[in-house]
Amino acid sequence: ILIEEDSDIDLELPTANNNVLYINISDTSNIYMQLNTDESYTLQVSSVTMTLFAKTYLGFLRGMETFSQLFSYQIGPNNAINISIPNTPVIISDSPRYPHRGIMIDTSRHFISKENLFKLMDGMLYSKLNVLHWHITDSDSFPIESLSHPNLTKYGAFSPFQVYTAQDVQEIVQYAITRGIRIIPEIDSPSHVTSWSYAPEAANLINCSQSVWYHGIPFGQINPTLDETYNLVKDLISDLQTYFWPWEFLHFGCDEVYSWCWNNNQINQWMKQHNMSSYNDLFNYYISRQKTLKNANRTGLYWGNADTMFLKFGTDDIIQYWGSSADQQRYMANYPKNKMVLSNYDALYLDCGVGNYFGNKSWCDPFKTWLSIYQWDPQANVGSQYWNNILGAEACQWSEVNNDATVQDRIWPRAAALGERLWSPFANKYNHTLSVFTRLNAWRERVHARGIPSMPLSAGYCEKNPSQCF
Repeated sequence: ILIEEDSDIDLELPTANNNVLYINISDTSNIYMQLNTDESYTLQVSSVTMTLFAKTYLGFLRGMETFSQLFSYQIGPNNAINISIPNTPVIISDSPRYPHRGIMIDTSRHFISKENLFKLMDGMLYSKLNVLHWHITDSDSFPIESLSHPNLTKYGAFSPFQVYTAQDVQEIVQYAITRGIRIIPEIDSPSHVTSWSYAPEAANLINCSQSVWYHGIPFGQINPTLDETYNLVKDLISDLQTYFWPWEFLHFGCDEVYSWCWNNNQINQWMKQHNMSSYNDLFNYYISRQKTLKNANRTGLYWGNADTMFLKFGTDDIIQYWGSSADQQRYMANYPKNKMVLSNYDALYLDCGVGNYFGNKSWCDPFKTWLSIYQWDPQANVGSQYWNNILGAEACQWSEVNNDATVQDRIWPRAAALGERLWSPFANKYNHTLSVFTRLNAWRERVHARGIPSMPLSAGYCEKNPSQCF
């Protein structure tokens, strides 16, 4: 029974009933997951009453997920299922360590169906992850229906059947809202834009869409010196702001920019006229001008690693660090005033270790296991002076060799291990593999029953006899 504080529904409730969960949400005015939304809750279960207190709808969702994990199911006489909550009384007061706990999903290299995105968000709800970073487009394809430039979708999608229509996006947004997830949409630029070049209005704005190939795929790089470039980029940003209206973040990409793609007479002459001495200056010019095209109430995110420390971000910009753990301290010292989301490739890239699109090993081997992810901590590689700059982290599922058939197994249960690390207090450090395995395997069994495919953590024997294996 959901009881809102100002509800005008007259409910005659019993004073004690151990089959009823009483829920109190003190503020029902905002149901949208934002960076600073209060997700705390208090759950009390005794032999006579069950009560969940939350300040917000989002706290209610987190508390309900914990509540669902308390149940024990036993087979009784005549195969009757007995459901109980053992070890009562239970009192849990809980809140997350980090406000940003996410998964990045790439839908450009392979199209991921709307139904699989729904299932992914179900798994996120079950593991208290609250950010879906949607890397929508890339050089390979432009699979989202552009409201302002339909030709980008018409010519840039793999096929008419591999497109997220406006209706699809509306359903995805609503699905995220109800599950306490905020979506951060990304249309990457100025690089990774070959898929734009197939549209007539964008063809003349893109360099390196044919002649220069990156690992077999022309990656494309937009020309930052043309006003037409920013008219197009502004329209695409407007599309994202319309589609993803409940949330404050936009991801602008800005990774893997190659200077040789800008090495032509027109660009070099323009740079000379504007007193730019390097292509790094041109890259910074693009970022600064792009930023002016978003609404004032939006915040920009950008990829960053040790190779791009020449970029001049504003202090209000958020950086998603995807470099190595060894370089994290140096990188954060270069941007001491910027908030950061961590996606260290050597810890959190879920596509590592499964090969590349030529049948060879991936560039970021080895495979990141559930245990290695759990043992990683956001604060481990930097001094305490930077800890407050860390908003959280994302596990990244790039899709060069990932598609609808593999996406859930590739993500689960490893992302759930990250979910626990980002939720749990700093004091709850890894110290016992058996404990981690037991909890995570129980989580895997629960979500499997809820219809979420998830790869096994160990052998079936170890699942039945964990203390003999760990």
